[in-house]
Amino acid sequence: MNYKQSLEILEEIKKSKKVLVNCHRSPDPDSVGSATSMFLALKELGKDDVTIISPDEIPDNCKFLPNSKSIKVVNFDDFDFSQYDIFIIVDSGNWNQTTGKDNILSSKIRKVVIDHHYTNTKEGDINLVDEKTGSCCALLFKVFSDWKLELTTDLATSLLTGIIADTMSFQTDIIGDSAFSVADTLVKKGADRRNILHNLYMSRPIDEIHLMGEMLTKVTVEEEANFAWVAVPKDLTKNYPGSRDAKSYVAGSFIQSIENTDFGFVLEQFDNYCSVSFRSRNDFDVSKIAEKLGGGGHKSASAARLYMPFDQAVIKVLETARKYAKKD
Repeated sequence: MNYKQSLEILEEIKKSKKVLVNCHRSPDPDSVGSATSMFLALKELGKDDVTIISPDEIPDNCKFLPNSKSIKVVNFDDFDFSQYDIFIIVDSGNWNQTTGKDNILSSKIRKVVIDHHYTNTKEGDINLVDEKTGSCCALLFKVFSDWKLELTTDLATSLLTGIIADTMSFQTDIIGDSAFSVADTLVKKGADRRNILHNLYMSRPIDEIHLMGEMLTKVTVEEEANFAWVAVPKDLTKNYPGSRDAKSYVAGSFIQSIENTDFGFVLEQFDNYCSVSFRSRNDFDVSKIAEKLGGGGHKSASAARLYMPFDQAVIKVLETARKYAKKD
């Protein structure tokens, strides 16, 4: 048995007829992979009424995943939880990340949290949080093993997608000793590694490439504080309507790789908020900065949303980053 909570969660599921599963706000491959794999696991357990919901559209590079087309984008301001028996919350560190809102706190629905962020606030009725696991999909692999489920090709595909993406292809420090053996098992169960990698990294629209080029020319290095950053106004992104994932790619592949820096961030403006993604190197803990801004995540990768004008958000993030850089 990997987790003592696994059987407790299974018993709650068995008692439930209508099950709700989430993708977190601005869903990434680990979020979508976790949700679709849980959907498949619940079907295997005989649950016919399962709904996946998300506060935002899923990214294009996740639309190849099984059952991803059934994910419903909902507004949590008026979402009716009362028609469901249980809400399984995966890969989400807090209610705001789950819904983009805080109103879930007033809902009486039974909540099960399954997550790997060490900043998780553990506000479910049952909380299974393993911060030593590099992805939520890797955690779910262990849970499904505890449940003695059969790993189908579709289930293996969803799990391996989340593992590859959230560990940055096994580059992060928290991949866990078993990550490679888990990946090997999933490939043997039918997950097509090449197809997953193609969809995640080798199928980008030209608009996204052009936007990344403009973003990279605007990157600034704060030499005294040892970090790099770029802020992207929506006046820039609106010129590239085919681009949705440039921020995460620039943060993960470029900002993080700049020499003589400890961390970096990409701040992007949207209609009603600004989103910032942090990436670190040299064991610098960026989750502390994200927490100061109302977000969270991991030491090596964290994020936050700021509900304020773009110019104010830039100042706020820079001030926080500079203070924490000096403190660290």
